[in-house]
Amino acid sequence: MQELIEKSIVNCCYKEKYQKIFLENKIVQSPWMALKLMFGLLYSFFVYFFLLQEPQDADIITYVENTTLAWLLVDLGQGKCCLEIDGCKIKSFSSSAALKSFKMNFTRNPTEGGSIQTFYFNGVKITDRTLIMEIIFFFHTSSAHTKSHLYSNGLTDYIIDNNVTKLFPSTKTSLPLHNALTKSPMSPVADEMTRITKPWIYRFVTRVYAVEISRESIIEESFNKSPFEVLPQENKDSNFPFVRYLDECKEDVRRALFIAELPAELLEPMFHHMIVHAVDHSSCYSKCWNLRFGAGEFLGALCPRGSVFRSLMFRWQMVKPSLHPIWANRIKTIRHNKFYNTVYKALKYTDEKYGYNFADTVTASVMY
Repeated sequence: MQELIEKSIVNCCYKEKYQKIFLENKIVQSPWMALKLMFGLLYSFFVYFFLLQEPQDADIITYVENTTLAWLLVDLGQGKCCLEIDGCKIKSFSSSAALKSFKMNFTRNPTEGGSIQTFYFNGVKITDRTLIMEIIFFFHTSSAHTKSHLYSNGLTDYIIDNNVTKLFPSTKTSLPLHNALTKSPMSPVADEMTRITKPWIYRFVTRVYAVEISRESIIEESFNKSPFEVLPQENKDSNFPFVRYLDECKEDVRRALFIAELPAELLEPMFHHMIVHAVDHSSCYSKCWNLRFGAGEFLGALCPRGSVFRSLMFRWQMVKPSLHPIWANRIKTIRHNKFYNTVYKALKYTDEKYGYNFADTVTASVMY
């Protein structure tokens, strides 16, 4: 059954059978995002002038160890670790830089956060921590995190076509959200034509919170063979708590599918659609919300002030897991449904075990 669920972020065009999903999103979610954008302008100005901090080694290492990038970490022993990426397709609009590869060697220190030993970007050694954080952030958000979105469109289609009523809450918003991100001129990851030929209002709005990573390269990278596909199946013995946590969350979803008498083949899609996506957003934003780095030009400490502000706005508007107060679709509120209720109760226990607080942020679908 899993083969029937296509993994793609671009199969999100409007169809008659999606009419209710798109209409609900237009009436409820779109005005909320506009309101969030206006408040974000004030908030980002405040962060920029009063709370902005330069990235330190501990910030970068903490970010890597507490997002889905942790799945890619290699433990070299004696507290030494490595994160290495090659063959990436991410490109920047405003500079000749392309994020093709990077390699970070670092040491872990439970009390001081650790230190970065070496960092190579496209084969060139760099020491600028602002640039390192920018590279890590945009690989994570444009490539690694995007992998958690890949099942959502096909899963929504599967639920509707097969009338899986127990999973209807998991059809909310995902399709129109992906449609807006990959096709709309209002997307924060704009294509070249939007920047040149679209009406001024689109260019103005997107320049407030848009980043310099090209939409085309993100879509191309989403089809790139994922390093996640060759990961070990079991992570219970990982030295990284975030990896063990996600592995136990996956088991929580597996048990909930069995209890709710839903197909076991839906495990991987539902795990990424609900858990990985929401947890990654929550952890990512909390680890970088006030760090100084640019909007994807890869200029490091030389990035202009406007770029730093747009980067803050992007993190507020697109990374921060803020939800509509009455249309949040959090699983903790879907108490009448055996599947979501079982997942939520299990996640609360797993949270307590690892000292996290993610269960209350998990949504039944990709809502942001």
